[in-house]
Amino acid sequence: GNNSAGSINGGSSFHNVTFNAAPGTISASSNGTSFHKVIFNGDGTLNNNGIYDSLIFAAGHTYSLGYNATQTINNALKADGTCSQPIVIQSSYTGYQATISQSTGTVTISYVRLKDMNATGGAVFTANNTTNFGNNTGWTINSPSTQNLYWIGGTGNWNDASHWSTVSGGSAGTCIPTRYDNVIFDAGSFSGNAQTVTINVPAYCKSMDWSGITSSSIQMSGTSDLHISGSLAMKSTMIITGYTGTLYFESTGTG
Repeated sequence: GNNSAGSINGGSSFHNVTFNAAPGTISASSNGTSFHKVIFNGDGTLNNNGIYDSLIFAAGHTYSLGYNATQTINNALKADGTCSQPIVIQSSYTGYQATISQSTGTVTISYVRLKDMNATGGAVFTANNTTNFGNNTGWTINSPSTQNLYWIGGTGNWNDASHWSTVSGGSAGTCIPTRYDNVIFDAGSFSGNAQTVTINVPAYCKSMDWSGITSSSIQMSGTSDLHISGSLAMKSTMIITGYTGTLYFESTGTG
């Protein structure tokens, strides 16, 4: 159903399987099960050693692959997110790799947050515009280029692309920040006082600078975590008591 979670627990062979709602699960009891095509339209968990002719992930969703398990692809792995809706592909257990195997050809994914993933089997694995969250092997990972992104449009949610611009006070619709991007809040960010930026999803950036805001009582709110890979500059007129997420400083470079 379109509003029901689904799971596959065992069985030797399926043709086409579509998980319309999240979460979709293929359990460990399905080890060795083969599929012609599996389509996830929401979040998914693959705990098995599965065999797929085609495996398709949806933009904006998270996929957890069983650690120490192998997903074997015969034809195509499709994982194409967008800059505003990246795909998360990660192991089910942090620090322990899950494996994707394809014997020939090329596997190219894009706009993915990749963590604890081993690529093997003989194919060429490339991840474009991808954020490397560590412990990935067998991939050529091409990270997004660093840019300065300016908040615009006053009150809004972090993951709303209409609140980000490459120019102070500029036009909307650029990508949401990655861990490689500097984010800037300044005089062009807010149209009045007491407006709110809500961290509504796990958020990432390089450096974050609020020092240029001219409106007062600007609030940073939300419950999701914020990961900063560079520096943070705030302003005394801000309000942050409404923010209940965790703030992580995660630079991997000296200085």
